[in-house]
Amino acid sequence: MDSSPMQRGSGSRRTSGRAASVALLATTALALSGCAAQAGAAPAPVFPGGQGVELVIGAHANQPEPVLPTSVQNRIMAAVQAERAIGVLTVEGTPRVLQPPLPMSVTGSTPDERAASDKRNAASVASLVHTARPSTAGADLMSALLRAAETAKTAPDPVRRIVAIDNGLSDRGPVNFTVPGMTDANAKDVVSSLLKHRTITPTTFKGLTVEFVGLGTTVAAPQTKLPASQVTALTSVYSAVVKAGGGTPVVTPLERTGPAIHTDLPVKAVGKSNTEVTLGGTSALGDGSSVAFEPGTATFRDPAAARRLLTPLAKWLEPGTSHRAVVVGTTSSEGSASKASDLKLSRERAQAVKDVLVSLGADAGRIQAEGKGYIADPPDRVHGVLDPAKAAQNRVVRITTTF
Repeated sequence: MDSSPMQRGSGSRRTSGRAASVALLATTALALSGCAAQAGAAPAPVFPGGQGVELVIGAHANQPEPVLPTSVQNRIMAAVQAERAIGVLTVEGTPRVLQPPLPMSVTGSTPDERAASDKRNAASVASLVHTARPSTAGADLMSALLRAAETAKTAPDPVRRIVAIDNGLSDRGPVNFTVPGMTDANAKDVVSSLLKHRTITPTTFKGLTVEFVGLGTTVAAPQTKLPASQVTALTSVYSAVVKAGGGTPVVTPLERTGPAIHTDLPVKAVGKSNTEVTLGGTSALGDGSSVAFEPGTATFRDPAAARRLLTPLAKWLEPGTSHRAVVVGTTSSEGSASKASDLKLSRERAQAVKDVLVSLGADAGRIQAEGKGYIADPPDRVHGVLDPAKAAQNRVVRITTTF
């Protein structure tokens, strides 16, 4: 059953006591982050016009226990001072509401008494966040966001901002990054699939700002740190989903590592995309690698990163060696004008890789570049709908090297 440690506000909106609140905010910010007070610390700024906030807290294995960054602490305090709603729900296998979004009770008849009440209210939110632990195995940020959007829209006091403090590395639900190929999935493909399955609609996040804090970068063992290209791809997916649902995404970087949340309920670790070429084997490099292309083109998304990734292979293929490489481009079935266009694009992408290798000193005669278009390995449509993960497995450049 959902617990509700906070109550609907009973006091009137404040018109005095702001000076007391300024000093209070610095003290509360330290309490929220669990830090010891430091002598001479400057008070944090007060945010006027506080809005209702729904906190979506990653309370699951594979990431450190949840903490509130200073910017979020300030939003909470602004909401408390303005007597606006604050809600808290968890990201876990089955997301759970810890506190429905309701204004918090305010007591006291003087500015100092009401400031003390603010402090108690903010501390109760902090306690709820820091002690949050899962009751179900796994992690499912997408389902948590959907539930937060629903509760935000139906709250008696309007909530306009959802703040998700989670790494987003879900192992189940509508956006499951443990499915093969999902870490390389194109954001547009993910959005299209969610819309066609009516997981989201164009109004799911209408009127809401969804702030993501620490996406892909807040991890604990056994989850390992992901490469920057994969974090960028993951961030693009969640941002695109919010936009498609009519909301406004905001990404706040936060990199945290450390001891994992203490729980016996596991979360599957999300694997890294293939980010290097195996010499003497076959490597499939997709959108999660540095050899990623702009959609529908043979233009590298990050040319400098592509050169860095291919430099060891170019050295391995220098003149005078017996080494060889076959570079094969393939495409997904998404957006194909014709089989001929698929073949053309896949050839151009393979040739783009070869051109970089040659520019880095590789012997052009030892590199074969070809395009095969869409080869359905695996078939990437399920009941006629493009599967983002399977499409990503097809949208690759495969490099086979031999001695």
